[in-house]
Amino acid sequence: MRATPNIFLILLVLILLALGTTACPDRRNSPPDSRRSPIKRQLSALPYVNWVPVKPEDRNRRGVTRNNPERAHNGSNLYCSLPRARADLMDMFGRTIHSWTSRAGQPTAAEREWQRLWPHLDFAGWQHVRATPAGDLFVILHLHGVLKLDRNSRTQWLAAVGAHHDLDLADNGEIYTLAADRIRLRHRGQTLTILDDLVLVLGPDGVPRRRLSLVRALQGDPRTAPLLRKKLDAAAPHFANHFASQALLAHLLVKNKDNLKRTGEAFKQILDGHFTGSKRIERMLMTSMLPMDPIHANGLQILPRDVSQLGRRGDLLISIRELDLLLVLDPRQGKIRWTLGPDITQRQHQPSLLDNNHLLVFDNGTFAGRSRVLELDPVTSKIVWSYQAPGFFSPIRGGCQRLPNGNTLIVESERGRAFEVTPDKTLVWEFFNPDLKDPYMGRQRAPIYRMTRLPVGFLVPPRGLAP
Repeated sequence: MRATPNIFLILLVLILLALGTTACPDRRNSPPDSRRSPIKRQLSALPYVNWVPVKPEDRNRRGVTRNNPERAHNGSNLYCSLPRARADLMDMFGRTIHSWTSRAGQPTAAEREWQRLWPHLDFAGWQHVRATPAGDLFVILHLHGVLKLDRNSRTQWLAAVGAHHDLDLADNGEIYTLAADRIRLRHRGQTLTILDDLVLVLGPDGVPRRRLSLVRALQGDPRTAPLLRKKLDAAAPHFANHFASQALLAHLLVKNKDNLKRTGEAFKQILDGHFTGSKRIERMLMTSMLPMDPIHANGLQILPRDVSQLGRRGDLLISIRELDLLLVLDPRQGKIRWTLGPDITQRQHQPSLLDNNHLLVFDNGTFAGRSRVLELDPVTSKIVWSYQAPGFFSPIRGGCQRLPNGNTLIVESERGRAFEVTPDKTLVWEFFNPDLKDPYMGRQRAPIYRMTRLPVGFLVPPRGLAP
């Protein structure tokens, strides 16, 4: 991934030259995103990369670097290192309890060739994992599908459905996941080719049962329709000029004329709906073109109970990154019950319902240059607890989990760090991903998208074996 810094420099030039007029002229009535500089808007939407620079002070930090057993919540920690097709369950001291690994669904040779052409199309490894006490593991293969493994890493099924970011398991065995699919949308007399985020419901066998369009749900609600319209208004000029800025970017990045021709043809094919590459490549290219990914859902939780003024049991709590929006969706009717934003969080991740009916959310603070973890009252929209610290900043990705003892587990993804704080914000546990690209120099670390604290003894022993 050494070419990645060059991409950032080229994008800065391109944005200044070609994208400087995309902000809405009437800033008073513009969505929060349009009031920010074009540079920040574009950089915030860059595709995720699987290696991040290590801060000088973190060079020698690997594994568990802090553990206060008297105050930390004892448990097992499930996580995956993003470049790897592997997940680990470790104890509070960093010792591995169990691992899963599989090459199923990893990029093909043709897809790896695209990654050599566009180094930021980094789709190897696993994005997110979810385990069951029986040892089954559900894996999200970014923009490709959902993989189910048993405790011995044997493939149970692979659903190639364009899944990304998050999934949740229903009591009846169904799997709810976010997925992406291209649609052609009419907007103010113009046809736009964009990614629609879906809520996709899979059966226990991995076969799709139902799908729900989030773009259509946003269009159908008077609170969210104006936010989506303004986002599409900002996108429309890019479609009108056939993504000239992306073509220029390809010209600067690609020295081989044959590859340059292939890239230009790919842009045209995507716009025309006749892309000849894989679905995964098409989705990845579309996420690299900011206007083609206008909502970017990144969090999903099934509400476990009825909550007054929020939603009913079985409704879905969803995060919409590009609109700085949280919402609760009734999947039975496809209607939005509740919204929060877009003036509280920036590019947030992993909202969850707490036992006290408040919400916990990772506020990336992408444009503010600082991240926070917020506990919100969904009725009043007030912040009732927050965590913020000097240097704590993950402009993309990130996560948080409220633990049974009241502590909060936080993932600072872009630092490859997970840590636990008490209600009074005392740091009691800390972990740095030991997965380094150059272990001797320690200059690049693999991010962690999420970490989940599970109970001690979470994995039930195989049948016939004693605990």
